[in-house]
Amino acid sequence: MQVTRRKLLLATGATVSLAGCIGNSDDDGNDTTDDTPNGTDTPDDTPDDDPENRTAEIASDVFHLPPTSSRPLWARDESATGFVTVLEDEYDEPWMVDDPREIDGLRSWLDESDPDASSLVYVQTAAPNACYRRLDVAEVGIENDSIVATASAVDTSEDDEMCATMLTYPSALVRVTADGLPTDATVSVTDGWGESAEIAADGRYVDPKHLPGHVRPGGDPPRVAEFSCDDDGFERLTGPENAAIGEVHDDEELTYAMRVQTPSGDEVQVTLWNVSTNTQHTGNRHKWTLQVLTTDGWQPVRGTDGRQVGYTDEAIEHRPGGGFEWTFEMTEEGVVSGHAHEETLRVCPDLQAGRYRFVYDGIVSGEPLAVEFHYQG
Repeated sequence: MQVTRRKLLLATGATVSLAGCIGNSDDDGNDTTDDTPNGTDTPDDTPDDDPENRTAEIASDVFHLPPTSSRPLWARDESATGFVTVLEDEYDEPWMVDDPREIDGLRSWLDESDPDASSLVYVQTAAPNACYRRLDVAEVGIENDSIVATASAVDTSEDDEMCATMLTYPSALVRVTADGLPTDATVSVTDGWGESAEIAADGRYVDPKHLPGHVRPGGDPPRVAEFSCDDDGFERLTGPENAAIGEVHDDEELTYAMRVQTPSGDEVQVTLWNVSTNTQHTGNRHKWTLQVLTTDGWQPVRGTDGRQVGYTDEAIEHRPGGGFEWTFEMTEEGVVSGHAHEETLRVCPDLQAGRYRFVYDGIVSGEPLAVEFHYQG
């Protein structure tokens, strides 16, 4: 039976993680295995009369990164052949690797980059077994003011080598040097199943429609009519009245997506992802509010006995594909447990059936972000 990518995805049950998990270098111990002695793939095409095709005016150099078995976020789209992005800044610390110093030769290769004359293009694809340890890149050029190339997953095994059946993700960095270098890129990517597609660097790490979970239930939400606390000393926390639902933008760039899942009647799981191709920042993970929909609008369910609740002013870095995850039980103990102020917070009145909203108010650039779910009580 042929093992398709979809069947293998379902069989492995891989979880979301950063694309930067580091594997081992290739059998030769050399990550810059290119066809030329100095490791530079320089196109030798003759000049084209078309001024939009400036392939002969560029130089390219490929660094082959070690493959990983950790499922990158773009692969949530099971039909996706690969992922492409252009790194225009921060050449010394590309987000797709945890630490460039841990990969032989990468630190010095990055140091050779001239940010005024070159761009880095990152390409990754998927393959069906652990013997696909390399992503070959060729035909690098510039067409219609865009960097173009081809990339193919390569099985590097020997004839008698056994290949573990597991999804693997080979990748490469391509340094493109030219005058008037464009910042767009499109790569024809062929994965380990022989499927090919033109992949453009569009600033998204994943289309949010492929993320697990939902933004809000369908239908008209129920509203709680009686929502008051019989304890005169209880002071309800304030919370955002308005929030983006599901996705938030910084100017026109999509930055974060949030989804909610309710695997059981009482358990709620909320996940926040950085779905852009740039490193983003938030405040700390505790800046969230749980609200219930009442006849008077959204009301926070938590409060204190009058003591103030504050948060430290800090910036948490999230690489593309990274973010926060919150899991809690819909009980008084569950919605305060693990919070920075769990000794201070309490719930009044008791949680009851209805529509609830989880709001994270720690987005540095953008409005608060929320998802909604229904609790049966």
